[in-house]
Amino acid sequence: MNTLVSALRAMLDPKAAAKAGPDIKSYLHSMMVKQFVACRKGGTARGVSWAYFKNPWYTRKDGTEVPIWGGVPRADGTGLVKGKKRSKTLDGKKRYTPNSAMMQSTGIMRGALLHDMRISERAIELVTPVEYAVYQNAMREFMYVADGEAGVVVSMIARRMGVN
Repeated sequence: MNTLVSALRAMLDPKAAAKAGPDIKSYLHSMMVKQFVACRKGGTARGVSWAYFKNPWYTRKDGTEVPIWGGVPRADGTGLVKGKKRSKTLDGKKRYTPNSAMMQSTGIMRGALLHDMRISERAIELVTPVEYAVYQNAMREFMYVADGEAGVVVSMIARRMGVN
């Protein structure tokens, strides 16, 4: 982010930034979507690591580890443990499965990425209308401009200014 901030301070023309805004928004959106795809099962992308679901979800007194999606025999022997219910689904009845992906239960977060973007002389502010985005971003960062992306953003602004 320091690279971007210093470059913006040195050369930002508000009119050029406004013209480049849609290009910047599209570029950053595509980078964030790629991060969601790369980290759907935990992993590292854009310089940030996302941890996968807590595994095991819990451990019984007898030492049996139960994953978040269940599937192990119940302690009373009457079937299998069901997966934990996903809280953000529309009906609240869907459960985690071994194929569940990080932050993609409903697609709301991914669909609302970069709903709005504000460019100033000091920063690019990325905004989403999803209420829990700040909470999720604190756990698994995704709403930021990586150092490698800063150069692309600056070159987009420079093109709009007519600087090569």
